[in-house]
This record gives sequence, structure tokens and C-alpha cells, in this order.
Amino acid sequence: EIVGAGVTASCSVGQDAGAAGILEAMKLATKGQPPGGEKLGCILASANGSVKPDAGEGRAIAEFLGDADIPVTSIKPLVGETVGASGALQLAGALAILDGGLIPPMPNLSEPEAGLKLNLVVRRPLNRHVSRVLLNTIDPAGSVVALAVEAGK
Repeated sequence: EIVGAGVTASCSVGQDAGAAGILEAMKLATKGQPPGGEKLGCILASANGSVKPDAGEGRAIAEFLGDADIPVTSIKPLVGETVGASGALQLAGALAILDGGLIPPMPNLSEPEAGLKLNLVVRRPLNRHVSRVLLNTIDPAGSVVALAVEAGK
């Protein structure tokens, strides 16, 4: 069930300034609730391996999380960059995490952005029951969509 959505637009998502639009979309999707609450169990990043956009999204996620220790992953290392289909695949990935209790790893991540304090899921899947996933979908042209998705009741 989609319980929150945030949509922003920034012509700078591929640049350092793009983090602000990504952060705002995440805040809108979670309705300002603190991420350290018991519900948010995972962030599904849009990260596709592009250095500047991924770094900007990483900074936005780190600022959004603060001190909360929430796992962060991306399905794009597993399925590739699918451009127009990425939003649908991100949602399918979030539903699979909610249903299966397994957070997929980013197997090819070898050098995360220096200085980012994120709980990145790498090498091995994380076996964890999750009741809410926050997913980001970022278009290179500047559209940012964040969705908060919960397991159905």
C-alpha cells in the first residue's frame, strides 16, 4: 500500500545541488515523520552507478536519516538502468522486500561515496522483516519521486 508520495523537480539532480530536491521528496513522502521510527525498515535508492547523481542522492539520504540506522540498497545493480521502467521496477522491488523479508544487496558496490554514513547493503542480502520501504526514483532530467510503501494489512 502506498502511504505517502513526494514529487519534486530540479534541473540539478545530476549535480551537487540536486540533493535538496531529493531530500524534499523523501520528506514529503514520509509526511515529516522521523526516519528512526519503528516503521521505516529500508530505503530503496535510485542509485544507478552514475557518480554525481548517486553521490547527491547519498547525501540526501544521509541528511534525511540523521543518526537512524536504516539499511539502504538499490535494485539497479541487479536489473540495470531501465530509464522509463525504473519506477515500476523500484515499486516491484519494494513490494518484494515487504513480502519476502529479504533486502537485496548491491553486489558491485566497491567504493561508496567517501564520508557518507549509510548502512549500505552490500555483498549479501539482509534477512530482515520490513513493514515500510521508502523508495526513490530519479530521472536524469530532474524529476524526483519518493514513495513510502507499507505491507498490506
